[in-house]
Amino acid sequence: MAASAIHARHPEAPTKLYLGNRKVSQLEQDGWDAYSLAGLEVTEMVRNGNHIFALDTAEIPVFAFGYARVTSGRTWYVTLNETDYNTSHPTPTFVTIGAVSFRGPGVWDAYCGLDGHARWFGYATGPHAGIGAVALLLDFGACGT
Repeated sequence: MAASAIHARHPEAPTKLYLGNRKVSQLEQDGWDAYSLAGLEVTEMVRNGNHIFALDTAEIPVFAFGYARVTSGRTWYVTLNETDYNTSHPTPTFVTIGAVSFRGPGVWDAYCGLDGHARWFGYATGPHAGIGAVALLLDFGACGT
């Protein structure tokens, strides 16, 4: 009788986030398509279909403070939720604050602003670099202010 081969699954390499050229965090997998940021326990990044949502898990209910729409292209636009929920009739307000773009295998760049006003902000490396670059803009950026 032949013994079946059991292969141990190797841990996935971390996705690292860099503000400029300084490492500021990394993604830690929390579940299927859900990632937290090291050092920011109240933020979770969740991929749901063709969207990546940034969730503030300190709020009840959980608050989506930004998102990116995943496209087949190599650039995804990042949108910040600036809705003021402290009013009696909040008006949804969403502002596209920047974009992330594919640089090469395992590397995505983050840019604050759009088109001619865009400035390089940082980058993410690793198996989920696109999600990491979105997190970089939404959690560490001052793009929307």
